[in-house]
Amino acid sequence: MHAGPVVQWYECRPRTGNQLKFDWETYRQWLFSRYPKRGASDRFHYAMKYHHCLLDCDLSELQLLSDDRRVHAMKSLAIFSKFTGGYSQWKELVQRYGLKWGNRSSLRAFVSILNFKIDDTKEWLLDVIQKLPEDYALAEVFICLTGLRINEALESLRLIPTQSEDYIDKELGMLQHFRFRQFLRGSKNTFISFISNELLERVLEVKPDIRYEALYTKIRRLGYRNKSKELRKLFATTLRNNGIPSEIIDIVQGRISSSIFLRFYYRPFLKETRHKVMNALGPLERELLSEV
Repeated sequence: MHAGPVVQWYECRPRTGNQLKFDWETYRQWLFSRYPKRGASDRFHYAMKYHHCLLDCDLSELQLLSDDRRVHAMKSLAIFSKFTGGYSQWKELVQRYGLKWGNRSSLRAFVSILNFKIDDTKEWLLDVIQKLPEDYALAEVFICLTGLRINEALESLRLIPTQSEDYIDKELGMLQHFRFRQFLRGSKNTFISFISNELLERVLEVKPDIRYEALYTKIRRLGYRNKSKELRKLFATTLRNNGIPSEIIDIVQGRISSSIFLRFYYRPFLKETRHKVMNALGPLERELLSEV
């Protein structure tokens, strides 16, 4: 049992100048036990900075934030309210103040698509992996060829050598992320990734064990801007340009609910899907692995 706050914020008491008395260290430990390190750190920071909005029952300050900062603050306060037992009151506040969860307008999404140049990202990747140490270069290639988010990919690389029996479906050539809690985080899930035998053998041989901060530092020290986040787009664009339907891309990138995934967890369907994905990625994979 975690220690609750001394004052229940959702009683909406008038402020007297004191912040909510709260066991922040227990909350920090709880966050880090359930979320990736970087995400947990962000959620903790935003909760500490904006929890006074809950104590006041006044979310007007959030309305003045930029779209990205507002969404980060809202996600953090939502988690905080669940921990403190006031989630229903939080939802009422959000509705009362007309706050929206969407962190990207349709215009911003469209501009992002226009600004993404697949050839530039691929050229960046080829340059970087030739200069990085082998384990870091392989990590970048793995991020690209699985379409995983960076922290998900690095966690996957750590699991492959140690949890191969439960994690790898060798018949399907598939990583079973859905069997591990760290890949199921509510709004950002990932269920499966297909992996070639060659890439799997390279991972088992090199055994990359890398943290996000170390990867970021290595790339910056080479004088490059870190474009690792764009590799997820490179993966999806490569599949789409090779005729893979958006529904399949959504499945391998985790943009479906767990209930829908279970309906798709049908071996003949997954075999056919793997074959299509591997064919689409084949030329890119051969080019990248030849440089590692």
